[in-house]
Amino acid sequence: SFIMSSSCLPEVETPNYSIDGHGLITQITEADWIIDISDTDYAWGVLTPHIYKNTVMLTGSENEKSHYIIGVDIETAEVKWKWNKVVNPNNLEASKYQHNQKDNYVVFPDYNGFISLDIENGKENFIVHHQDMYSAFDVFLWKENFYSTTEIEIEGIRTPILISGSISNGNRKLITSPPISRLQNFNDNYGSISPPYIFNQDGIDYAFFAYTEHYNIYEGKQFGYAAMYNLSSNKYEYDKVPVGDTLNLHFIERPLKFEEVFVLNANEEIFGINLISGETMWKLGDFPNGEGTVVYDQYNKDLIAVNRGGFGDRIMSINPQNGSIHWEILNEGGDAEIIHIFEDHLFFVSRGEGVLYIFDLNTQQKIARIPSPDSDYFNPYAGMRPFMHKGKLKLVISSFLNAYCYDLSFLIEK
Repeated sequence: SFIMSSSCLPEVETPNYSIDGHGLITQITEADWIIDISDTDYAWGVLTPHIYKNTVMLTGSENEKSHYIIGVDIETAEVKWKWNKVVNPNNLEASKYQHNQKDNYVVFPDYNGFISLDIENGKENFIVHHQDMYSAFDVFLWKENFYSTTEIEIEGIRTPILISGSISNGNRKLITSPPISRLQNFNDNYGSISPPYIFNQDGIDYAFFAYTEHYNIYEGKQFGYAAMYNLSSNKYEYDKVPVGDTLNLHFIERPLKFEEVFVLNANEEIFGINLISGETMWKLGDFPNGEGTVVYDQYNKDLIAVNRGGFGDRIMSINPQNGSIHWEILNEGGDAEIIHIFEDHLFFVSRGEGVLYIFDLNTQQKIARIPSPDSDYFNPYAGMRPFMHKGKLKLVISSFLNAYCYDLSFLIEK
């Protein structure tokens, strides 16, 4: 073992990682365990790992046509159960915000339906599919229901709609379709809808979401709107408050709530929306090289955003109340599909490089850039989650060949 001294990390005596001359971690030399999830071919799964007690849920592939979900014992790496009914693993929506798990049950979209499994034993809670439904989005579990947005075919038109389902049996309820004007038909629809954010304000449950209307989609022009729906009275608080001018990209990410502000991202712009009125309070734009399309999450009272598109790399900490940038890190790792913020650290896999990045959010320092130890890349679309297990900071992360579990407790030990 050796003593590592760096401005980025506490002094730690450990044998299980390598650093370069700048104090940057470049390799974790010992894994708690490694599991083959590809049978030497290619792992297609895009689910985020879900953890309950001693079990982590992962996806893998036996071949191009046969895919599965497994439950793995976190301590022994024993495969406790295997669910072989995955039809198309690309239809399974990776959960970016971890709102789709309640205790030992997880619910995730499967294109035109939803699947719910018990993480501990792999038993099916429910499987539902609907012939009139297209492309369900990220699920939000709330009390005894789950919520999602999708498209339902109504009179030949793919109509964006907010739906709910029972956590116990998956039974679907259509809640509301936003008032999208029929300005331009593109692929049998007139607009698109973001995933919802469900919350309680003064004892009343609400759903907040954003949506776009096609205006001239061939010139990259859509109109954006914010909407808030009262789930108790089944009425809109507001249903069509404009967001931005014309947008060339729709709202892909789920809105995030900060007290009485919602944050949205579209058109390479980040918007702060007043919860009460739906009005835009602030806008951040004019990012170079397409870096204004981001993935984001909450850290303390700030918004942490990492560029999802563009040519450069950009990580920002933004005050959601006024849109001011507290700090930003440029050209140090970005291009993310999913980020995780845990124990004051930011974790993501760069889509372009297939490399794991870890940043210390207290110091705004990049502390790790770790390539996959096998012959393929880390999966940027899913396959990773940091978590605590018996007082230890663990990271499960998948390449397109194997799943790895690492002990990263040295990051947080003083």
